[in-house]
Amino acid sequence: MRKEIIVLFLILCVILTSCKPAEKEEVAEKETVEKTGPSDVKEESQGMEEIPVRASMSAELKELIEKANTVESLEYFYQSKEGGNMDVYVKGTKMKQEFDPHLIANQYYDTFYIDLSKKTVEGYCETDNDFYCEETTSSITENFNDYITETPFDILKLIKSGDVTPGTMVDGRETVIFEVKTEEDYDMKIWLWTYKGIPVRYEVWDGDEKIRWVDYKNLAINTVKSSDLVH
Repeated sequence: MRKEIIVLFLILCVILTSCKPAEKEEVAEKETVEKTGPSDVKEESQGMEEIPVRASMSAELKELIEKANTVESLEYFYQSKEGGNMDVYVKGTKMKQEFDPHLIANQYYDTFYIDLSKKTVEGYCETDNDFYCEETTSSITENFNDYITETPFDILKLIKSGDVTPGTMVDGRETVIFEVKTEEDYDMKIWLWTYKGIPVRYEVWDGDEKIRWVDYKNLAINTVKSSDLVH
């Protein structure tokens, strides 16, 4: 009888010991998901710099910045005062720009892959139109400074303190406005999408003259895959 009790006690100890680590593992996995997001987030997406929430921000602005920090990728149509209209896809340190086909060194190109960390640009012709793209595998290396454009993430980095004021509907999205001084002492207005805190438009003013504007139209969040940014 005593042997049976000892055997039962040992079996119970084994069961309890084997179950306990599983419980810890489940809790640890839950904490990881809550802190880092979905498990399918690619390594390169970690290159996205988080915007710090500061004490000098109003409660509403802090909430918008916290929303923006949940965005891992963006897709939008870029329009500016200077032109250069294009579709843009950005995630982590990678960006893709799509233009209408244009001629460079006797070859048409319409898609440019940009490495934001290495500051490199490689162009291809990827349209289905054979008139432009007879050879889709040929590439061209371009100057980074000639192709890089500011993303909504770049504009967010300018926001460090202050409050927002009511905005207007921009591209069908409800917004609030944040105002900041540029390094050149111009006035800058940023329209932040209230749903995710992402800029959908900005303007730069020199007194009463609007000297620059950029629209981020047809904005889509967290739709870009890492495979979309590779030729």
